[in-house]
Amino acid sequence: MRNSVLSPDVRVNSYCEIDASIIFSHVNIGRHCRIRRAVIDRHVHIPEGTVIGYDPVEDKRRYFVTPSGLTIVTRDASLLETPVAP
Repeated sequence: MRNSVLSPDVRVNSYCEIDASIIFSHVNIGRHCRIRRAVIDRHVHIPEGTVIGYDPVEDKRRYFVTPSGLTIVTRDASLLETPVAP
């Protein structure tokens, strides 16, 4: 892990690479994951072998990506794609 902030109760399993990311509490990151420039919401499980932040096209298909290239992973990514009207 480099240049990252991890909240309490975060489990990072073996052989993971995490760089320039913020990971909120109660997150489980499976083995062999690579995460770069991402914000991971609370109560999220990242499956083994997941790659986030390396391929912007693939990230946009699964998550919300900011104009600056930061990948946002939420419990329900569909909320960001179809925001709730007030």
